[in-house]
This record gives sequence, structure tokens and C-alpha cells, in this order.
Amino acid sequence: MPVWLSSFKDRSCYRMELERLGVANRVEVGPRLLETVENVRVCSHLPEEFHIVETYVGVSLEAMMFNHDVAAPILYSNSSGATLAPVGSETRSLQAAKIAFDIGCELRALHGAGWFYNDLKPSNIAIQAFGDDPLEIRATLVDFESMSTLNGHLPTIRTDDCYRKLEDYSGTQEMSAQAFDMGCFTLAIASLVSSKPIAELTSGDIDAVQGICGGVFQVNNEGALESQSMTPKVLKGIAEVCHLKEADMGENLGTTRVAENRLGYLDLSDLRRINQTPEFVLESMRYQIAVAFHAIWRDASLSRNAVAVEFENQDKDLREQGLAQAKSVLSYLGTLGYGLVPIGSGSDRAAIAQFPENVIISLARKEHERWMEMHLALGYRYQERDENGMRQEKCNEHLLKWEDLKKIDSEGRPIQVEGNSVADLKMTRAKKVVVWAEGLVDVLKRVAHLAVVRVSRG
Repeated sequence: MPVWLSSFKDRSCYRMELERLGVANRVEVGPRLLETVENVRVCSHLPEEFHIVETYVGVSLEAMMFNHDVAAPILYSNSSGATLAPVGSETRSLQAAKIAFDIGCELRALHGAGWFYNDLKPSNIAIQAFGDDPLEIRATLVDFESMSTLNGHLPTIRTDDCYRKLEDYSGTQEMSAQAFDMGCFTLAIASLVSSKPIAELTSGDIDAVQGICGGVFQVNNEGALESQSMTPKVLKGIAEVCHLKEADMGENLGTTRVAENRLGYLDLSDLRRINQTPEFVLESMRYQIAVAFHAIWRDASLSRNAVAVEFENQDKDLREQGLAQAKSVLSYLGTLGYGLVPIGSGSDRAAIAQFPENVIISLARKEHERWMEMHLALGYRYQERDENGMRQEKCNEHLLKWEDLKKIDSEGRPIQVEGNSVADLKMTRAKKVVVWAEGLVDVLKRVAHLAVVRVSRG
């Protein structure tokens, strides 16, 4: 399962965040709490001793907009956030509206439970994208340490840039914690739409997103501040802006609380989950599939290494390569005339038990070429291992064209195989990627519960 790590030096801050995250989880807001680790340095570069392990929920909005390194340390990520459309485009506005809807739903849930977030800013909004459509974006709040139950006045813990900007915009220092949340929500969306830091926003930038934000924090024609709560009517208006589909509440949206929080609206990720489409299953289980693929590689490498490096302990480049490998499966199959269907769906009656040899070889070649392109882009170069069997930094002996890969055995010696069969290729340096292609049907069936079927090209 993809996770991320929040780390703390101070026990009191750690305890505060843990308590507040528990509150958020009870109303289905934010990342899910998985476990805690106390009095341990989990990484040599992290001096902090208190850690909260949470489900991975994406990349911070601020990092996406400005390339700032502000997100929590990510372990085993399955997403790199969303690719933001150009400023001023319709797609950018739709992306902003979808993010506004998701965060608005979470604010409604928190406020309904009597809690106020108090620290809403782009760096505390995490974004995960499951495709290129704005409706495939998922946004959630993170970092709940500043939450409070006080609504009569501004919280003592607040985002100063946001407070100063809201004071300038509204002309008043008097606002409740709810109004402050609504104001910060509006500023975050204005920052996203304009691609400006909050401190640089103008009144015009803020006014321009009132339609997207539902007018929850605005100055009227008389110059007076008007703030309202995140009501179902407001959220329905935002949902209409981003073209969300309203669903039957009886459909499988997950838990009842999630369905209530989202007012029964479905985005494309909801629809894929309901229908268990191959795209959704592959994306949601990409980490597990990558680990299973790694096990195939490990077993194929045991003749060289008595103990292979486990997937989780590989360096970042190798983990990312494994995740990219898992993501490429559907496109590979499509180009070769195959598709995926859920096991037990009825469509799996035509499932194949194994690919023909020519398809295994084609899959192996496609995967090798993708792997090679990725590694060259990362700055790797071809070089054989040294006399002790060690690789030099950023070097790999497999960085050869496919035809050249077949001319060398696993020990780096020239070899001339008689044919081009799977058995022949297993005698060459192409062995590992051929074994991967050979095990693909089994991994998809065993891990993702997907069957491979032949697809008519007509």
C-alpha cells in the first residue's frame, strides 16, 4: 500500500497532530492513519523521532504550482500529482473547481462535527490524479495540528499570509474561525487559478473565483464582508461548475459517511471503483503489482545474487521504474490485441492461461525498450560490472539495444542462440525481462484479480 510519513521532533506536536488526525478520520477527512512509530529515527536523514504513517494522498498543491519541496516524505508513491493546465484555460478552471469541491466537502464534514481547520493553504492541500481529466483529480486536506473547536473568534494558530490578505480584502479584523476557513479556502483556489502565491493575490484575483468557490467569502457592493458556511447548496453549485455526476445514493461509493460527505456526487474515480474497470484496478494496485513483478525479477536473478534486494529497499530510481512498469501493462496489451476484464465478471470465460511465445517476446521487447528509455533519461549509461560483480554509479550492463541484448549471456559472455524462442532468450541477457513477460498473466490474475482476454481489432 502506498504510504507517506509525517515526522516530528517534538512529542507535544506529534500528539496534537495524532489527536486531530483521529478527529478528521472519524468524519472521513484526510489521509487514513495506519500506524505510529515513537522514539525511532526511521531514516538517517530525518532527525525526528516521532512518526505518523498515513495512506498516500498525493503531492501538495503548492509543490505542483511552484515546485516547492513542501510535501511530507513520501514512501512508495503511486502518483505525482496532477499536470496543471495553462493559466486562463477552461481546463485550469475545471481543475480548480474539482479541487474546490473535494476540499469544500471536507470542510463541511469538519464544521459539521464542530471543528475548524484554521490552516488552509496550498501546501496543506494534497492532490492525486488518476488520469488527465479534471474529474480524475482527488484533493484532500493534510496537517491537522492547528484544528480547534472555537468559532467565536480567530484562532491563535493561523496562516499569517492568509490572515493579512483576508484583512486587506475584507477591510475587517473581525471574523469567526468558520469565516477564516472560508476565506482561506477562497484564497487557495484563487492562488491555483492565477498561479500566484497568496501574498501576491489582488482583490480582482479573489473576486474572479467567487463562482468557483460558491461565494462563501466575499465583499458585497456596500463593502461589507459576507461569509457563509459550506452548505449542500453551495457544494451542489461547485459540483455543477466542474460537471460532476449526481449518483443514486444506493450505489457503492464506499462507506456511507463518504457518500454523505460528497453529497452523492461521482467523479471518474468513483465510477471506475464502482465498475472495477481495469484502469482503476491497475492504478489503485500499482504498488502491489510492482512488488509482484519485483519478485519475478528477484527469482530470475538468484543465480547471481544469493539474497536479492527487496522492492522497498531499492533506491528511488529502481522503485519508480517498477511502478512505471506496472503502469505500462494496459498499453502494452492494447497494442498486441489483448485486454483485461475483472475475474468473475462473466467476460473472463474467454481468459487465456498464457500468451503465445511471439507475444511473450513482443512484451519483453516493449518493456526492455521502455526501461532503457527511462534509464537513459535518468542519466544512466551502459557499462559492464567490475571484476567484483559490482556496478558503477549510474551504470547498467543491460542498457543495450534488444538485438544486442540477445547476443550476450547473463555473465556478459558472447553467445549465439540457435533460434528466437522463449527458451533461447532465457539463455541470454534478455532472460529477466522474458521471465517478467512470461509471468504477466499470473500476476494480473493473482494480485489484481484481472483476466487477460483476446480483443477483436475489428
